[in-house]
Amino acid sequence: MSDVVIDREFAGGNIVVEKMEGDTVQLRQERGECSEWWFYWQFRIRGCAGRRMRFVFSDGDVFTAMGPAMSVDGRAWGWLGRERVERFGEAWGFEHEFGEVDEAYVCLSVPYVQRNLDTFLAEHPAIERSILCRSEEGREVELLTLAGKSGRYFVPRTARTHACEAMANFVIEGIFEHALSDEATGIFLREHVDLRAVPFVDKDGVEKGEQGKVRRPHDHNRDWTHRPIYARVRAIQEAVFGWRGEGVVSVDVHCPWIRNGQNETNVFVGSSAPMDVELRKLTDLLAATQTGELKFSAKSTFPFGKEWNSGNGPTCGRFMRENVVKGLGATLEGSYGLAGGKVVTAEGARGLGRDVGRALALYIMEWEKRKERKELPRSF
Repeated sequence: MSDVVIDREFAGGNIVVEKMEGDTVQLRQERGECSEWWFYWQFRIRGCAGRRMRFVFSDGDVFTAMGPAMSVDGRAWGWLGRERVERFGEAWGFEHEFGEVDEAYVCLSVPYVQRNLDTFLAEHPAIERSILCRSEEGREVELLTLAGKSGRYFVPRTARTHACEAMANFVIEGIFEHALSDEATGIFLREHVDLRAVPFVDKDGVEKGEQGKVRRPHDHNRDWTHRPIYARVRAIQEAVFGWRGEGVVSVDVHCPWIRNGQNETNVFVGSSAPMDVELRKLTDLLAATQTGELKFSAKSTFPFGKEWNSGNGPTCGRFMRENVVKGLGATLEGSYGLAGGKVVTAEGARGLGRDVGRALALYIMEWEKRKERKELPRSF
């Protein structure tokens, strides 16, 4: 039987192996530059064929409502299930029998890195890839554009302002997929809207497998000031004012806390007036027209002024709604593992994105009618 090797030397890898005794491994997530506890991890294991391994995590319960996710090739992923998670003294972990599998990837959730994006773009050549800027470590930061014929409007979308929130990228894919569909709303987007997306705002963090959340001195979603410290945020701020058309609505896509309560739903982050009215218009359209398996309920909107949603931080959503878009700067939180009792998969998250794409088109179509009738709020 070969020796077991556990490592993080691949895109998105994050693990610290503290000790290995027989078939029991004690390990933990690498917090890196986090100012507080966070939970992202991913490792590769080799030499595991014929073994039943126990993985004991020493730094908290780092498992979603669906337990860990696993892949034998780093591309197709499945959940092992929360029922596999056990307590081992003060630690949490799980056991797995690998059978004939000699190499596997194990992760907090379904990951998404550069090669996933490359695959998606190869399958959808109508989406233009350009380079927004280079990161501090020299990586190319992509700007994706699906240009409408008239370019009357543009919709900015961002993901991975927190590097660990990988499910957000599948939502971004789904929005593009809807715009490429034969539905009337998809045709409207292709006719009149430039869909733009920065899929990896924290590009270095994504590829290095960092948490990204609560990064010192602040993370990328607290950098939207008049003097950003991150090159990617500066580049987005500069670019949006040169895009053609009218910005009506934007979407910044995130993942919430790891599990439990409202974190197991798909949630829009509530806004103060008059944005609260505009957000309700979008969420009502989404709730009324969605067809995907991961449902959204308008009552799931996280209220403005409650807990962490104080509305005063320099976030991406706030920058967009105060400086760029005339209607709504929205922030969507897509769950890691369970959403409304449904298991979150890559395809399910794409389905949510397709539903959001339809709602965005309907919102802009309604905006046009309201504008003609002079029914927009006075602040617009």
